[in-house]
Amino acid sequence: MSEAAANPCWCSEYCTFFNALLRVEFGLKMLAAEFQFFISSIVKSQVSENFPDAELEAYLDETLDSDRANEIEEALKDDRELLERLTHINGRRNAGVHTLGEIWRRNQIGVPSVEMLGNYILGVTSAEESDYIEFRMDKLKCPFTLAMHDDLVRQRNENAEQSTSRREKFFKSSANLLKKPDKG
Repeated sequence: MSEAAANPCWCSEYCTFFNALLRVEFGLKMLAAEFQFFISSIVKSQVSENFPDAELEAYLDETLDSDRANEIEEALKDDRELLERLTHINGRRNAGVHTLGEIWRRNQIGVPSVEMLGNYILGVTSAEESDYIEFRMDKLKCPFTLAMHDDLVRQRNENAEQSTSRREKFFKSSANLLKKPDKG
């Protein structure tokens, strides 16, 4: 018997080796896909955990600062768990179940009065009051406190400009009424 008749495919060893490589490549691709899915689920759950329920409630109330609201909106595009949390919170609220923090936010409990903020802008509040207002603006980023503060600062600047122009008008209109001293 000839060697070709005993071994019908002269490259059987090579075919077997090639098929084994294909199986390994396919297995590696499947392993890579599973690994990628695993990593993405970990990342998504970490993204979801970056947003506490209080921030999600503020997002629903549209009282969250715009930068953080944009972060939540971007995360919602890819994170199904975050969307489910937001849906759960909204459903709980619609059912009439409210958290203490939510009641505080909705009723603006703790927002400084206009008088207190005005005194803060003038620099005449106590250290405790100043710390509290700065905490609300810097840490909590309370939209009500920030808006009221910005309005008061804007009003103060407008009043200062009006006051300056009024003084200039009075001076110009009364300048010719002032007597020049006699030179003699």
